[in-house]
Parts: sequence; structure tokens; C-alpha cells
Amino acid sequence: MKDAIDIERIEGIPKRIIVFGISSLPRQTLEVLDRLAPYTQVMLFVCNPSEHYWGDLVEGRELFRRAYRRQPDKKMTANLDENVLHLHGHPLLAAWGRQGRDYLRLLDEYDNTDSYRAKFENIDLFTSPQEDNLLHQLQKDIFDLRPLSERQEQKTRVAKGDRSLSFMVAHSPQREVEILQDQLLAEFELAQQRGDVLSPRDILVMVPDIQDYAAHIDAVFGKLDRKDPRYLPFHIADQGQRHKAPLLIALEHLLHLPESRFSVSELLDLLEVPALRQRFELSESDCAELKHWIQGANIRWGLDAKQRGHLDLPEVAGNSWRFGLKRMLLGYATGEQDAWQGTLPYSEVAGLGATKLGALVELLDQLEAHWLRLQTTATPLVWVERIRQLLNDFFKAESDQDLSLLLKIEKQLDAWQSDLELAEVVEKNNTRAR
Repeated sequence: MKDAIDIERIEGIPKRIIVFGISSLPRQTLEVLDRLAPYTQVMLFVCNPSEHYWGDLVEGRELFRRAYRRQPDKKMTANLDENVLHLHGHPLLAAWGRQGRDYLRLLDEYDNTDSYRAKFENIDLFTSPQEDNLLHQLQKDIFDLRPLSERQEQKTRVAKGDRSLSFMVAHSPQREVEILQDQLLAEFELAQQRGDVLSPRDILVMVPDIQDYAAHIDAVFGKLDRKDPRYLPFHIADQGQRHKAPLLIALEHLLHLPESRFSVSELLDLLEVPALRQRFELSESDCAELKHWIQGANIRWGLDAKQRGHLDLPEVAGNSWRFGLKRMLLGYATGEQDAWQGTLPYSEVAGLGATKLGALVELLDQLEAHWLRLQTTATPLVWVERIRQLLNDFFKAESDQDLSLLLKIEKQLDAWQSDLELAEVVEKNNTRAR
């Protein structure tokens, strides 16, 4: 039962809230919308590949024993064998529709059709898919929630020239994109021969994770000159700013320091970030020489023996960062000498160039300090301060873009802190925000 709220005291509440085109919402958001529903009209427009309820499909036999309010007449047949319940539906929904199924089931928990059914007129703007080719047959089967066995019983034949659905085998994302380019060029040529009008804006290419393919798409589609007849205009969507801004990528890596192996490649990636180099007063040429020293001192991974032990690995100091720095500093102090107390000096660090080594030592000291700090549990407000400290200790704006980004992050941290204080968050000592 909802608490009584005087709507006259609520300012700024809209007459209607419409959520459109969102494939999934977290439970917390739906709870907020559910609380607002008695005082404003809340409408969610949700895309659904089937006209039937399929929230019970896929996995977990216990799911089929749960009671749902929505469309009880469209539930699975009761006399099905319990061992094959998860197969009663289209296998593609079972394999690829997990997020949609979970969201549909979540909506079902909050949807009370009896409260609004009489106020709306059913408008059916959708035409059931035809079955004139293989792709349309597939869409029809999903729309009707038809099990694979029913389609097999129909013994449907596929036309010899049917190219509506194709499968390609590729050994890497790069090769996948190359095949895609070849197929698109072939499709444009066929369309021209048929006299059809087909333009690049009519084509949408979808991948599981755009971040895994973005660089390959640029490499394949971007290598052709715009005047080349094979050039296809393209745009990569859904790339978040954190995947394009080196500073944000570095900040995300720093937040995961407790799980880091502190490999050489990870630290060199950090040194590629201009704002981090600016903070430790290093240039690109400095980093190139540091890379040479790191390789010469045989540094591989791990801060030291203690940090390796934290990963449940043998506490061995050899080839760690502290081991390599000790060799460099000893070489700077003694030059080419025999081993001292079991440590062989690395003598290439000499002269004024040793100032770069000081910057590397400072960077590793900061990494170790934050590695220790981030391992401990903390409240959300403490995490706000931790992120601020990370920004102060590792970054200094090298360009206007970096300055703008740092200001935006600081603004978001201020907003987060204000929200926590406004919500009067009850913080517990075992709360850990990651």
C-alpha cells in the first residue's frame, strides 16, 4: 500500500511521463515510476518481437511455476513436460533474448492492466510478417512464438536464390568487417542491376559490443579515399565518451588498481595519456626512453612481492617494479659495477636524464598508495573524495579538452555528493561502491 502524498505540495511534476525507445530499465527506475503513477500518467512504449508474453521462456524451470498477472491466456501450455518447458518457444529468443525477457518479466511485476485497460483503445498498427523468404519466416516464427518443431513439421523449403539470411565464417573482428564491406559493395551492385534505390543511410549494422569493432571499422571503411568508387560513408554510433577520452580510460583503470597485475603494458598505457604525462612532467620522448630502461631492467609485472601475494601468487620480488627501480637507482649511483647485496646495477641511467627516473618513482609511489587505499571498504561519500584524490594525484590538464573534461567530472562529483546528502544516505561501514 502506497503512502499518502499531498500532490499540491509536489512542484514540477508533469502531467504525463513517456518512456520511449528504451530497451531496458533498472528496477530502481521502475520503482520511481511506480511511485509517481498515482499522481501522473506514466506510459512506457516497449518494443517486443512477439505478440505473446515470453517472460517465462529460456531458463530456470522454477520460473514457469511463478504467477504472473499479465495475459494469463497466453501462458505456456500446462500439460507440457517439465523437462522441455524451456524449449517451448523460439530458440533464438531463448539464446539471444535474455535481456528482453528479464525486462519483460520486470515490467510484468509493475503492470496492472485492470487499472487502465478501459481507458485505452487498442490500436494495431503492426502487420504480421509474411513468409515469402527465410528472414520473414524467422520473424514470423518469433512473432508467433512458434517452437522450432512446428516449423520443422511444415517442411518449409528455402528458395535457391534466397539471400535474405546469410552466415559467414571469419577468424577475427578485422576479417568480419572486411567481409561486411565486400557484402555491402556486392549488395549495392545487385541493387543497381535490379534498378532498386539503395543508399548507405538505409543500412544498419549491429554488433555485440561496438568498442570491440570500432577500430576495425575505422581501419577497413576509413582507408578508402572519398573519391574511390568503393568508398562507403559510415558513422559509428553508441560510443560513450569514456571510450574515446584517454583521461577517462585511465581513470577507469586506476579505479581497478586492487585487481591490477601492474604489468608493463598497463603502466605504459597510462603514460600514453597526455594529462597524466603533464602531471608528472614527462614528454613523449621521455616515455620512449623510460620504456627502454624498463625493458633493460627486466621489469615484467607486479609492484613488489607483497602486491603479488595479494593476487594469491608467490611473493617473489624478481622482475617486479620495485626490483627494477632498485637496479636503476643502484646503476645511477655506482655505474657499471658488480652485484651489490644480490642486486645487479642497471647502468644506462645516468646524467641529467635521471630526472625522468624520479618521475617514474613518483608515479609508482602514487600507484602503490592508491592501490592500498582502494582495497579498503568505504562509504559513498568517502568514494567521492577518493575519486577527487585520484584526479589530483594523476592528472593535470594538458589541453582545453582535458580541462573541460576534468571540470565536468568535478561537477558530476559535486552533484553526486549533493544527492547523497539530500537523500540523507545512511552509510554503513561495510558499504563498498565499485
